[in-house]
Amino acid sequence: MGRKFGFSFSWKRAVGISGLKNKISKSTGVPLTSQGRQRKVGSAVGCAVFLPILFCIVCSIPIAVAAGACSGHEGVNCAAGADSDGSVICTDGWKGSSVQFSNVDECKLSPSAPESTMVQAVFTDVLPSNSFYPAIKYLKDNKIIAGYSDGSFKPSNPVNRAEFTKIVIGALSTSGSGQDCFSDVHSEWFASYVCYAKSKNIIGGYADGTFRPTNNVNLAEALKIVLLALQVPLSTTTGANWYDVYVNTANEKTFLKLINPSITHEVTRGEMAQLIYAIKLGI
Repeated sequence: MGRKFGFSFSWKRAVGISGLKNKISKSTGVPLTSQGRQRKVGSAVGCAVFLPILFCIVCSIPIAVAAGACSGHEGVNCAAGADSDGSVICTDGWKGSSVQFSNVDECKLSPSAPESTMVQAVFTDVLPSNSFYPAIKYLKDNKIIAGYSDGSFKPSNPVNRAEFTKIVIGALSTSGSGQDCFSDVHSEWFASYVCYAKSKNIIGGYADGTFRPTNNVNLAEALKIVLLALQVPLSTTTGANWYDVYVNTANEKTFLKLINPSITHEVTRGEMAQLIYAIKLGI
């Protein structure tokens, strides 16, 4: 009414009905006009569609972060999701290992960090929690050891005389030379290393002319070989036994950390790595 005169007139507005409806609508939250009801329905429909989508996006962010950080690392458990700082805490061993990490630092992966910065096992059976991890990693990085074809190192296994001599001489960056230097050493894979060690008076063999390469090396024998090969100055304190000077040297220079000190103890592969590591770095 009144539009043909250039203005709009509403009798409801004139008598105050429209204003009353607005007040009631605001106080109760219930729209009393057709336009209000349409807006209310539109808002409800928008929320019903938009909020679930927003919820899914927000909730999927930690999962995506966790999956991205562990991508390509089979066996790592990221079920815990992302931590508050965006990192991921993995609760099991690296690449399917059954050994669990003892603390967060050993398996805390940054989603934005390059893979080269992540803590990794140096061999499948040598995780960062292993006491000999630094020594074994050092020897591997310097190509002194290579491990087995299955990717393991077997650090708890004893090491025989041939293996020990080969690895110690290899630490000198030489492949050695010679063969047929003992009655039981001819042209085997270890012969050049053993014969080189004999030529340098690092080893002498047994009185019967044998070297007994397959015998496990004990600590007394191992200390003589490694100290002479790496040219460590020997202790001035000797003793009645041939091995006393080598044991005294190792003790004075604290080379026997993490190693069973019994002279008859059969040295393990992990202890072998630790001995070479300690002497090479002087620690």
